[in-house]
Order: sequence, then C-alpha cells, then structure tokens
Amino acid sequence: DRIIFIKSLSYSFSLAIEINSSICDKSYLSFTTSDFISIYKFSLKNNIELTFNTTYKRFKTFNSRKEASVISNLYELEENVTQIVAESNSYKSIKLLRNYILKYKSIQCSIPISQQDNNTTYYELDIYNIKNEKGKVIKILLDYLKLDKNNSMCIGDGMNDFSMFNACKYKVAMKNANNKLKDSANFITKYTNEEEGVARFINYIIEKNN
Repeated sequence: DRIIFIKSLSYSFSLAIEINSSICDKSYLSFTTSDFISIYKFSLKNNIELTFNTTYKRFKTFNSRKEASVISNLYELEENVTQIVAESNSYKSIKLLRNYILKYKSIQCSIPISQQDNNTTYYELDIYNIKNEKGKVIKILLDYLKLDKNNSMCIGDGMNDFSMFNACKYKVAMKNANNKLKDSANFITKYTNEEEGVARFINYIIEKNN
C-alpha cells in the first residue's frame, strides 16, 4: 500500500502543484504587497513575530528560534505566500492581529493556541487562504492518486492539523505536538521535530513493513 506522508500545509500544496497544476487552485493568500506591509507594521507595533511560508521557502520578520531566513525586503515574497504563522508572548496581541486579518474575506484564521518552547509559553495564529486548508489539499491528492483514505497517513504537531487528521486514516502526532492533537492521534512519535522525528517515524514504518 502507498502511504502519503504530509507534514505541512505549504509543502502539501506544493506537492499538489507538482503532480498536476490543474488539480488545485493556486490558493495563495490574496494580499498585495501593500497588504503585507500593513500586516508587518501592525505586527511590529504589537511585538508579533511573523513567518511567511511560500511555496518552497520560509521567511521570518525576526527569528527568535533560528529556524528560517529573516526577510529583509517584503518584495522578496513575490505575493506567493501560502500561509502566515504569527507568534507572540501576548495573547492580547495575537487576538488583535486576528481581528485585523479577518477583515479580508477570503482569509481564514485559526483560533489562537498556546505553545511551549524551552518552558516558555507563547501564542500562535495560522493565517491561510480558506481554499488552502490542509485537509482539503489532502483530499485532492488522495482523489488524484486514486488512493483510499484507509491507505493514508499524516503527521502533525499543531491545532491547524486537525483538518488533516480528519482527512487521513492513520494520524501521527509528534512528541512535541499540542496535547489536544495527541488525544486524536493513533500514534505519537518518540522524537520531536528538532530530533528528526518525522524521518525517524517514516523509517520505522518502512522497516516494520519489510
């Protein structure tokens, strides 16, 4: 049986485009460069860190955890952003940003969630095109590849992965995943994202089935 391993919204969307550009709308965020600049200024004013996920790259407005390139010019985005992730130590700031973003009718925002990193609590918000939800993209891929849902697996770590969990039969939560997501999982990895947990789990499944 073939298994689809999908880790992130932007990469799952990229995979759909690479298989066949006609099976999925190019569901980028419908922001102009001036919109991005307005959101950036609003976030900067409220001390919110932004991560812009494009089809193949990831940029941050500043980089507290050294996990992506810091963007120096918003024009580098070329308006092909599939997702923005906002992070702040202030729940109030994240709520303000969510209300600011929701004025764009084609944009969906997740409910702000709390995360832990090195014993520090911060709050996270996902911003994405309503057409580009993870679960919707996976259903497109399953249909295109003529795969039954019973032969699919996904791996996630955040609250924005619930739609992906609903679209797949086997649900894997990372060791560092949100507790509510873990409660919905069939499996929980022994390792975190920082410990190559996805690759280790895939290798485990391959070895187990050989």
